[in-house]
Amino acid sequence: MDRSQIISAGAILPALGFLSILGGCDADCDDPTRLESRYSVFSNVTDDSWTLTGMEGADDAERRALLESLFVNGWSEWIFEYVPGDGSFQVYIDGHPYPAEYQQSADNCNAFSLGISGTYTTEI
Repeated sequence: MDRSQIISAGAILPALGFLSILGGCDADCDDPTRLESRYSVFSNVTDDSWTLTGMEGADDAERRALLESLFVNGWSEWIFEYVPGDGSFQVYIDGHPYPAEYQQSADNCNAFSLGISGTYTTEI
């Protein structure tokens, strides 16, 4: 059965924790464009901190099929594109675009955080 399912990504992106270590600790400030690239990312949901909507009344096979199709369970491709006009990034997760807020650390200009939120839609 083909159904469009929506996942709330506000709490779904714990896999982004790896981004905080991409910063490095060099004294010279590197250009944020150094992050522009394609990344193969593996992640796995290990807790219930994310929400699943649109599955009311679905059977276990449908839920399993949906979970197997999501970027949070397995390999996915992430593309980072720097947006110089506002100092942010556009992040594509399996082709889905998300604006991302880029924040440099006040203590170390090569340490940063990247905040992403949005809605991920998939069909099963």
